[in-house]
Amino acid sequence: MRKIIIALLLLVSSSAFADEWSTGDTGRETTYQVLAAVDWAQTRGFRRGSVLCSRDGQNNCYRYEQNVILGPRPSQDRIDAYFVATGIAHYLISKALPEKYRTLFQYISIGVEVGVVSHNFSFGVAAKF
Repeated sequence: MRKIIIALLLLVSSSAFADEWSTGDTGRETTYQVLAAVDWAQTRGFRRGSVLCSRDGQNNCYRYEQNVILGPRPSQDRIDAYFVATGIAHYLISKALPEKYRTLFQYISIGVEVGVVSHNFSFGVAAKF
């Protein structure tokens, strides 16, 4: 945890060297944050359920959270802390990166979140807080 905090502080302190923040950056960051909020709501909903099975006829079922950082049965507080921390970290990292890398980082992050959220929806996980 200490290494993460130090890395975040270094990123924040280096933000003076980052390129200007554009309206495109704001749009991508907002898209990521909205998708992450849906993922957060789905994760909270999954915690309340016991088993999720796919609707694709392959009988894929999950009894535990698949996020290795959260662990198989995270508490509500752990889920909330994780998503608040990752949301803040994503913004700070995006803000600190030069434009070329920022755009790539944001698009990759959006792609990952789209995949996670759509996967969760395919298993019937609702996005409810």
